[in-house]
Amino acid sequence: MGWHSVEYTEYIKSPEWKEKSRRCRQLTQNRCCLFPWRRSRYCHHMNYSHLKNEIPIRDTVGLSITAHQIVHLEFLWKSPLRKAVNV
Repeated sequence: MGWHSVEYTEYIKSPEWKEKSRRCRQLTQNRCCLFPWRRSRYCHHMNYSHLKNEIPIRDTVGLSITAHQIVHLEFLWKSPLRKAVNV
């Protein structure tokens, strides 16, 4: 399942994902993994290998609004370096 699929979009809007997102962020006391002085607002997938069976911190991390915008910048998102992170 790709990150752009209809099934993924429905999953991200589901109560199941909202609860997983909340628990993931709670594990780091709602601190951003990139900027720990900022509050995490998003739960970001580091990989999609275990979609719907994510393990927090391995598959998902809490990010602040700014950090989430940064990781989704096109030049970073399409970078060859991203592939190394998504193991």
